[in-house]
Amino acid sequence: MGKAIRGQPLDFSDLRKRAALIALTGKRMQASAPPDIAEHFKTVLDAIATSARGLKQGGSTRKVVDPLYGDRNRAAFDAVNKYECR
Repeated sequence: MGKAIRGQPLDFSDLRKRAALIALTGKRMQASAPPDIAEHFKTVLDAIATSARGLKQGGSTRKVVDPLYGDRNRAAFDAVNKYECR
């Protein structure tokens, strides 16, 4: 989002690919997570998908940023960030 804020061009295709790779990794991790953490993974994966849908020319920065950094999903992101895979 830094590029967007500075008015630099964005490669939306590359950003969507990155989001897909992050989602794939998260789904694999979710499968081995304890049930309480797995629910947080679902919230995080939904937020990533929502954000990725906003990655388009003329799209709203808020639609990309809010799902990832907004207060609504903060607890889930914090739980997933603290989770250590075994």
